[in-house]
Amino acid sequence: SDAYAFEQEQPWYVRLPITAACLALLGFLVFSLASMIAAPYFQIVPTYIEIPELGWVEGTLFPSSCVFKGIRYGVAERFQPPESAPPWKPRTLSARDYKPA
Repeated sequence: SDAYAFEQEQPWYVRLPITAACLALLGFLVFSLASMIAAPYFQIVPTYIEIPELGWVEGTLFPSSCVFKGIRYGVAERFQPPESAPPWKPRTLSARDYKPA
């Protein structure tokens, strides 16, 4: 056809960006489809454990691990020996993010 012949007459530096753009679009579409298919298997959901002396802790359940961040097990003034952290019962401690020291 005339369009194919016109495209073949173009120099390589004109055809290359068009080909690269088409491949990038195809890659994006394949990645988007794969992400939609795999999304249910990579959900990040809350999980809970109980520390008997302190109370319940809410963490994050990833596909391969449970993560609990920022749990205080001791409290101390500067240059003093630590003491046990006060219990947070009956509330649930959120350990999904780091907390200030």
